[in-house]
Amino acid sequence: MNDDYDWLSIFGTVMLVVLPVLAGAAMIFFGIRSWFRARRLAEIGTHVTATVVDNQEHSNSDGQITYYPVVTFRTTDGREIKTALNSSPSNTSHLTDKPIGIIYDPADPDHASTPGNRIAGTIVMIIFGLLFIGFGLVAFNTIHATSGADSFVPDGDWS
Repeated sequence: MNDDYDWLSIFGTVMLVVLPVLAGAAMIFFGIRSWFRARRLAEIGTHVTATVVDNQEHSNSDGQITYYPVVTFRTTDGREIKTALNSSPSNTSHLTDKPIGIIYDPADPDHASTPGNRIAGTIVMIIFGLLFIGFGLVAFNTIHATSGADSFVPDGDWS
């Protein structure tokens, strides 16, 4: 019976501490990575006007459909590119034959995006990542405090 309690304790610790901390770290990593990529594209990218020619549909597990505009544009060296803009999701279909300003990477024209400030989404992702890590640390401290071990978080007495 004691072995069952140990496994339950380990499982609970993993679920309440390790998973939230890993999820939070991943959110922070991908948020910062996304911000650096957007910044790099803004620095080296070429601005052009593209035309929406289609919509790419993605459905999630709840059945909700998200539409991404498929655009065509001509690069500065004359190549015709057709790509989906993953930076412009919508719950409604995008109008075809509509011009849209985009920015693309000259080294990889299939990597195109709508210009604009994406810092808000990055900040939200980083804040949620910090909240997940904070939850994991509080859970870790609570588990250790209730198990009779010394608290992980210092109480201010550093002597």
